[in-house]
Amino acid sequence: EARLVAELVPQVGDPFARCSFRCALACALNLSSYYREAATHASAALAEARDLRIDPVLPYGHTMLAVALAGQRQYESAHQELDLAAVESRRCIDVFGEQMVYASRARLLLQEGRAAEACAIEPPELGNSLPAMRGEVLASRGLILASLGRLAAARLLSREASTATSGIEATVLASAIETVCRINGRDARVLDAVEGLLHLAFDTGAVDILVTTYRANPDLLGLLLGSPVCREQTVYLIARAEDEDLAA
Repeated sequence: EARLVAELVPQVGDPFARCSFRCALACALNLSSYYREAATHASAALAEARDLRIDPVLPYGHTMLAVALAGQRQYESAHQELDLAAVESRRCIDVFGEQMVYASRARLLLQEGRAAEACAIEPPELGNSLPAMRGEVLASRGLILASLGRLAAARLLSREASTATSGIEATVLASAIETVCRINGRDARVLDAVEGLLHLAFDTGAVDILVTTYRANPDLLGLLLGSPVCREQTVYLIARAEDEDLAA
């Protein structure tokens, strides 16, 4: 629905409201794997925030642009944007921003197949975190551990994340963790988990998490393409994420 009114943003008088809307829209577009469109809105928010010195916008603009670039597999540029987001978060004393950078960095490294490096990053302090971000941070780390075959620890973090929040990111990440655990554990019920993850990702709109998971765990993509229930939506997502080479 936000996409339908995005063209009206320049008519809004409050620049902070304009930037806030663009960052929130970029976040939603990233979750839905419309990465190029997300990059456009994140870049617009950053440009205005720099021009008008709206510093609190910068951590979010840089992070949303990083996620959009990661979705397009421009990984080096994505890391550079996350570096800037981390600097601006510390400068603005924005703990939420630092937690968001961690979760985004963890999933970026997973997409690159660098799970061990992602695991080596120290998680942020979560004592004062909002429930949704606490769940996202815990579940992002859980997906790292699942991808490394540390199944019990991954499931423990998944349960903690699900207890902390019912937010979309944590919910879909918990399903991704369980799916990867079943794949790596050679569980006979793996196809049920694969199909459940795909339906949950599309129903919530958080298909970026599915993209992250299959890029980090290519066996998942094989199962998705091999399932008559999942194949059509998977092909659609592969085209949206421009992952035809990986699928081949």
